[in-house]
Amino acid sequence: MEILALLALPMLLLGGLLLDGSSNDDDEDRPAREPDAEPSEDADLLHGTDDDDLISALGGNDTVDAFGGDDEVSGGIGYDQLFGGEGNDTLSGDAGKDLLYGGAGSDGLSGGAGSDTLFGGRGEDELSGGTGDDVLTDDSGTDYLLGGDGADLLNAVDGAEEPGQDELFGGAGDDTLVGDWGDEMSGAEGRDRFVVQLSAETGAAQQFEPLTIVDFNPAEDRIRLELSGYAESEVELVADDEIDGTLIRLRSGTELARIFLVAPGDIPSEALEFDVAQNVLTGTEGADTITGTEMADRIEGLGGADLIEAMDGDDLVYGGAGSDTLIGGAGNDLLVGGAGDDVLADWQGRNTLEGGAGNDILFALGEGTESAPSELYGGQGNDTLVGDYLDRMAGGAGEDFFGIERVAEEMDMEDPRPVIITDFNGVDDQLIVDLEGFDAPVLTVEDDPDADGMLVMINGLAIARLDGITRESFPVDRLLVTNEGQQVPVQQGMVTA
Repeated sequence: MEILALLALPMLLLGGLLLDGSSNDDDEDRPAREPDAEPSEDADLLHGTDDDDLISALGGNDTVDAFGGDDEVSGGIGYDQLFGGEGNDTLSGDAGKDLLYGGAGSDGLSGGAGSDTLFGGRGEDELSGGTGDDVLTDDSGTDYLLGGDGADLLNAVDGAEEPGQDELFGGAGDDTLVGDWGDEMSGAEGRDRFVVQLSAETGAAQQFEPLTIVDFNPAEDRIRLELSGYAESEVELVADDEIDGTLIRLRSGTELARIFLVAPGDIPSEALEFDVAQNVLTGTEGADTITGTEMADRIEGLGGADLIEAMDGDDLVYGGAGSDTLIGGAGNDLLVGGAGDDVLADWQGRNTLEGGAGNDILFALGEGTESAPSELYGGQGNDTLVGDYLDRMAGGAGEDFFGIERVAEEMDMEDPRPVIITDFNGVDDQLIVDLEGFDAPVLTVEDDPDADGMLVMINGLAIARLDGITRESFPVDRLLVTNEGQQVPVQQGMVTA
């Protein structure tokens, strides 16, 4: 698929979304914000100021953007989205599936009850998932990540620009911990998986301090070692008397990881997995064009408006500062836009797309019914997220557009599973559904009998679930329906095309 043709698809979708005359432009000259009205038990959209704010959202599925200052924000009961902005912020999710984004500054994030998603952002942050199956991510600075109860995913891999030595503690449950140079990881209870991602470039910035695993259980836990940027690929395990454990190193002597209190002979071969085929490609502070390889690459654009095409392999792509265009390929990729108005696109594999700051376009359409589910996170800004069968999407703060396409082409009719939108806001967000490919399509909306949310149905098949929204509260004017390129009139409860 040609890159230009691929990028044209989300732009065409965006044009369809703007038929109602709304705009996705930022106002860079906006005046100083005044605080919003008092929060209620309903679904509130609240903004702070550039001062130190204290915001309590109470009940309902709330969205809070605290802006600047050292803010303290609590979400209360409901599916909340809390954005700290600049400053040293404290964000507390309480109950529900919450999305917490710290932003710049040294932030404290606590998910509370429910399966939460926490992003630390820049600065030295503390992230605590609480109960539930949580996802904690922090990719810059020296951070502390605590999963708590549940099967949690903790990721503290830093880029070369802002490396840090992080602490990861899984807690109770079967957790996955992902770290790099200088990090300390403890899985605690459960069958845990330790993923050690080491880049030669980032290691040089940290003077190659090895990662440490303090409580590896060879009977239950697993270690995956992923190396990038090294010409050699021979890894050996040797005794480390200093920690009464094991040292993992390259044949050349470069120390990679230390495992406390477990001798090399006590680690079974099935507990270790090695991947040393990854390459590191780094741009400049200008506008770069970077093409990956057929292997697993780590690509960092740094500054400037970069064009990056990852190609095949399980790739990690970071745009950095600037308005970047990131294109995945075959493989399970992670695309992170960073600052700027970015375009992220991938159409093969099980992918994760994170827009970050700015007005981003995230585009993840698979090819055929064999396509794997992807996750799309818009972040701050007015974002456009386009997905299909099985995908999971969260727009974040701002006025976001969610597009669902290729439903008839992608969906397995024998096992139909919907797209999940976790944070649809009926005040600011808009949903577009494409009916193309269905014979005599009839679109309906109804409450989900099995979850707190609303189902969007085509001919009786659930194609999308909007968490925290009911049919009664869903504003029909926030739904746009198309069929074969034409807009279809929408009436409350039913659409016939």
